[in-house]
Amino acid sequence: MMKHHYIALSLTALTLLLAGCNNKSPYSCKGVCAAIGGEPMYLVGYGSYVNGLNYDKDSGVALKTIESSRYRYVQEVTDLYLSVGDVFQIIPEEGEYIIENYNTDSEAFVGNNVTLYNDNQVDILKSGYYNIKVTYDGDTKEQWVDITFGKDTTDNLNPEVVTTPITIDFFANGDQHGVLEETQYNSETLPSMPEYVSFIYEQIENCEGSSILLSNGDLWQGTYESNFNYGALLNEIINEVGYVSFTLGNHEWDWGEEVIRENKSHSQVPYLAANVVYRDTEEIVNYAQPYTIVEKDGLKIGIIGVIGKGQITSITSTMVDDIEFLYEEDAIIEYSDRLRTEFGCDLVIASMHAGTSDERSTMRDLSKVSDVSGKPYVDAAFTAHDHKATYGTMSGLAYANSGDNNQNLSHISLTYDSGEVTYNTIENLSTSEVSETYIEDIRTRELIDTYCDDEIKNKGNEIVGSIDSTFSDTKEAPNMLAQAMYEYVTSSGYSIDVAICNEARAKLYKGDVTYRNLLDAYPFFNKTIIMEVTGIELSTVAKSNYYYSPDSSLSINATYSDTYTIAICDYLAFHTGTNRAYDNFFASSDPFVIKGELEKYPCDIVYDYIKGKGGSLLASDYVGSNFSFLS
Repeated sequence: MMKHHYIALSLTALTLLLAGCNNKSPYSCKGVCAAIGGEPMYLVGYGSYVNGLNYDKDSGVALKTIESSRYRYVQEVTDLYLSVGDVFQIIPEEGEYIIENYNTDSEAFVGNNVTLYNDNQVDILKSGYYNIKVTYDGDTKEQWVDITFGKDTTDNLNPEVVTTPITIDFFANGDQHGVLEETQYNSETLPSMPEYVSFIYEQIENCEGSSILLSNGDLWQGTYESNFNYGALLNEIINEVGYVSFTLGNHEWDWGEEVIRENKSHSQVPYLAANVVYRDTEEIVNYAQPYTIVEKDGLKIGIIGVIGKGQITSITSTMVDDIEFLYEEDAIIEYSDRLRTEFGCDLVIASMHAGTSDERSTMRDLSKVSDVSGKPYVDAAFTAHDHKATYGTMSGLAYANSGDNNQNLSHISLTYDSGEVTYNTIENLSTSEVSETYIEDIRTRELIDTYCDDEIKNKGNEIVGSIDSTFSDTKEAPNMLAQAMYEYVTSSGYSIDVAICNEARAKLYKGDVTYRNLLDAYPFFNKTIIMEVTGIELSTVAKSNYYYSPDSSLSINATYSDTYTIAICDYLAFHTGTNRAYDNFFASSDPFVIKGELEKYPCDIVYDYIKGKGGSLLASDYVGSNFSFLS
């Protein structure tokens, strides 16, 4: 039997498991099996907190039915290996209900080797072989689960205490934004992903002891090669490279929750999101977990992943209507105490998709000693989101941020000695010369070539047109998109006053412009919304973004009584604040007077626009009063 075949719930199994839930916890359905007569039971989980794979009931572990004179039905699996931190539930074949009651008198519970989580979900506290038995009472059909020791558990369940100093090297990166090929970044040439992976491997090989590799989020979204497959390629690469965790960043939600679930179903890397919960239940989203536990050189290392609470406002609100980001500090403190006291973690690391400067007060608090565990909440923190490469200590807490787009690899080395933790190295390893000195990792290049066939490459390399000078991401590039939106909407039969968009993601450099360049500058899959708004709303929103009208003498009365028809990207149209109230268009009791919706993405709007202009554009055409008359 393969290790871990019973852990990590795929989308299919999760859908089955959640059917019939009617109380607060999505993992806590009270009831009895809909068809108790020897129906197979399956051991599944919504995510191993250590190193589980993604399995549904069809590929998980089925419990076998055995005869019993005492109970109506008994089903069991014996000598099943479970790792510390693994999480599972037991569901019937139809998936309508999970087990109603657990028998907490079993030897395993008494021995503190397992614990209940969300009423009827089990955490494994110690690695070893287990026997799991499900019983049904004859008349009432009540169900219980017994969990007892299996074979050869002595050594696994009583590990030796680490008495010699152990050093662990942590490596991390974030905000890679789909970069797969060599990229011009200001005056630098940043490495391709195969070159970057070779660099990672070399740093790991240079370590004298064990190493752990983390991703701090915003991995999938941002380039042509990654966007067209919705991050699946990057998802497969981090599986191959050996990342132990992936903290979800705000841009992982750009394509909605279903894309995250789909990618998770093909990932062996745990997705972390300790403070991302469903709004109606406040339970963690079912495609992520709060932490993972890694065992290295006799040490248990807990890794908690969080995202900045305010980043909910950086996602198109329609993609995250049903979820909430809680305070990241509260989540780290809660799970740190649990990791230290229940799981006996020797080290706790925070993997934060949150900017370093934004988290100064949080990191000061995380460096304090917990009243519960008697140890610091975390021993090191990796940050991301603000794209600013930095590292150092804050109130004695080691931290590092790798910047973005494969610029660096963050490295923090910690030594554990008799309960005391010290840092040896805190640094960002620069990749400025990697593209010139490193041979590409063969497997990573094979994966890219598998996803990006000749047809895909030819589309990306297509020269759309040329520009006479660089288009700034905060001037000419968004202004051009605004004008392209205006012409696209009016050619689609709508009459509008102004088209509005937000800033571009990257510059368009002088010379030939390819389709790949356009997607780098306009990577988001936004819709165009045609809506009626008040003058005060239009004036406020347009001034803080980018806009175009062919009539630069258009007079906008900044009042609540005058209305105008505009075209605007859905991110701005439906934007909400951290309190989830709409904060761009809100004047009337029904804030949205929607007149239409167009599906073409910004990149393709600009593509068609440039083609329509004959392919040769001047930067001077995208400045002036048509783009500034509201200022």
